[in-house]
Amino acid sequence: MLITYGEYKELGYSGVGKKEFSRLEARAELTVGKFTFGRVGSGNMTEANKRGVCELVRFYKETETRGRLTGFSNEGYSESYAAPQNDNARAAEIMGLYFTPEQLYRGVDSANV
Repeated sequence: MLITYGEYKELGYSGVGKKEFSRLEARAELTVGKFTFGRVGSGNMTEANKRGVCELVRFYKETETRGRLTGFSNEGYSESYAAPQNDNARAAEIMGLYFTPEQLYRGVDSANV
């Protein structure tokens, strides 16, 4: 677990209940692990990183509750909308805001080349 429900509340976040927090936080933790190649964990989280996890929790809550309306039709009139942003792209955007390039970039360790 990267952050606790108490830390989530202390950082000023709300909207996710305690019961569903652990499930959404686990999903956020998997996302952080994926984008940081496992280099960020509960022992080396900055406040910005914790806020990023909170944002991911909120984002995943929103993806569960929103409908994906792509258009509608009513008595001969219809409208189509652009597809919503890909969830992975939005998660990547959140990661880019709250995690440093050093945390996100896999790169080559020049000392071992």
